[in-house]
Amino acid sequence: MYAIDAVIAEMALRRRRPVVRLTCDVDGMSKLCGEQVRLVVVQLVLAAGARIGDL
Repeated sequence: MYAIDAVIAEMALRRRRPVVRLTCDVDGMSKLCGEQVRLVVVQLVLAAGARIGDL
């Protein structure tokens, strides 16, 4: 986990319910948010030869 994960989790926990958070790290976010925030898995799929910087 990174410090930014803790900041994002803290912001989600302050929001009025219901809260949905998109993440590719459900395990890490669930440790930070518990059951108070609904986590939805998002996977990033890149085309062959593509780089993150190309997005």
